[in-house]
Amino acid sequence: MDWEWLALLLAVFAFAAFFRFYRLNEVLAEPFSDHAEKLLDVYDISNGNTSIFFIRNTGREGLQMYWTFLVATLFGTGISFLSLKLGTALIGVFTLPFVYLLGKEFGNPVVGFFAMFLFGISYWMNVIARIGLRFPLYPLFAAGTLLFLTRGLRTASRNDFLLCGLLLGLGLHGYTPFRIMPFVVLTAFTIFVLHNNSKAIRAQALQWLTIVAVTALMVFLPLLRYWMEYPEVFGLRAFSRLDSAGTFGSLAGVFFSNLLNALLMFNVDDGNIWVNSLPHRPALDVVTGAFFVIGLVLLILRYLRQRDWRDLFLLVLIPLLLMPSVLSLAYPEENPALNRAGGAAVAAILVSAMAVEGLVVGTVRGAESGQGPEKRRGFIPYILVGILLAAASFQNYDLVLRQFDRYFRIGAWNSSEMGRSIRFFGDVYGRMDTAWIVPYEQWVDTRLPALWMGIPNRDFALWPDQFASTLTLPAPKMFIFNLQDLDTKNALKQLYPNGTLSRYTSATTGKDYMIFFVEE
Repeated sequence: MDWEWLALLLAVFAFAAFFRFYRLNEVLAEPFSDHAEKLLDVYDISNGNTSIFFIRNTGREGLQMYWTFLVATLFGTGISFLSLKLGTALIGVFTLPFVYLLGKEFGNPVVGFFAMFLFGISYWMNVIARIGLRFPLYPLFAAGTLLFLTRGLRTASRNDFLLCGLLLGLGLHGYTPFRIMPFVVLTAFTIFVLHNNSKAIRAQALQWLTIVAVTALMVFLPLLRYWMEYPEVFGLRAFSRLDSAGTFGSLAGVFFSNLLNALLMFNVDDGNIWVNSLPHRPALDVVTGAFFVIGLVLLILRYLRQRDWRDLFLLVLIPLLLMPSVLSLAYPEENPALNRAGGAAVAAILVSAMAVEGLVVGTVRGAESGQGPEKRRGFIPYILVGILLAAASFQNYDLVLRQFDRYFRIGAWNSSEMGRSIRFFGDVYGRMDTAWIVPYEQWVDTRLPALWMGIPNRDFALWPDQFASTLTLPAPKMFIFNLQDLDTKNALKQLYPNGTLSRYTSATTGKDYMIFFVEE
């Protein structure tokens, strides 16, 4: 590898890192209940209460919790919302080398370069990397597993199969949708064997598969033991989406409808889950989406001409990696979902990168075979691709850091402002034990404001039937409640006739709340 190429790769890597980290403290703006659950698990770890599988919130694998604890310790960010986001943004960055090498494996270094660029700027990948939840673990381990799997099958390298099994086993400790990957590995071996007539290679492929399976099993073993002891708990999150009371015919109808909707997510509609997407827009930007369609056509034609097993595998890979989203049969409105389909972004962007490389290399070769002015026009494809990539960068920047940020703030509750109100109360009066938030239907999670103050195990909730118990506590006292909660307003006025009522004006329209203050 020459220095110019290395410098170019490092520049793209740095550009992608910019997309992952720029304004990370502001985008994602506010935590939601899932973040509170995660940080409670991290808090448990900090107190020595370790687990293989964390049962809060229908149960989750533990890798992110331990990773967040490590990030919080190394960067001094504490058990905080920022630690969650920093951890997942780093995971998004760690995925980039795998994507580059996977592009090399399916094509050449130029394909890898374009794949890393498109993956790095992707609205889809940047949103799920900034959420602070386990979502980017799926594409990370999917890309790594696929890299060593395909390279191992090409080179017959035992070490590659060992690494494939290692990442496969680790990925199963990450994010539940990754459970589709053992089936992906089996599919790859099946397609590889069907494309080889040699009995010796087929027998060897079985040995390779055994190496992958045994290695993955050894890494997965702690979770396997938990699964065997608590099968209902381990499977609850996944089966809650899969389980449905419908007949086989109706389930088949939902499945194929879900599959169609998931396949359309790339260029038409990415679903309606506002906490991790811009609802009802394509998952890919215009440039990447256009090259994705072109790449699919080219890939099909190349397979029909060359019969390379990798081309067929890449085509099959896309719907396979969409399955964790497609199999939301009990809740079809949750499909497509950028988080549960995150692994498919690796395959889709790889297809797009192959099309970009085909445009550049094919046009340049055509120009170089010409004479005079035609040969000198060989630089034009580079200019064209440069313009297209710049346009894609601007669009993805706008989608993540302006549109998604604005849309999310409208939907999320402003727990950060409530946290600042309570902190101000504490700074002025030297106490926070007489500050409360009155829960209200579909309002803020009363555990979240404490996260902004570095208190992961505090819930500021005070239910209306507990108001009378505050009479014995010394003033000052502060009650935060929903603007529409007239019952709380009247109850507090009756309980504390001398209390003062004020309205907090939020920076986000529609997020104002009431503060009832008792001074004496």
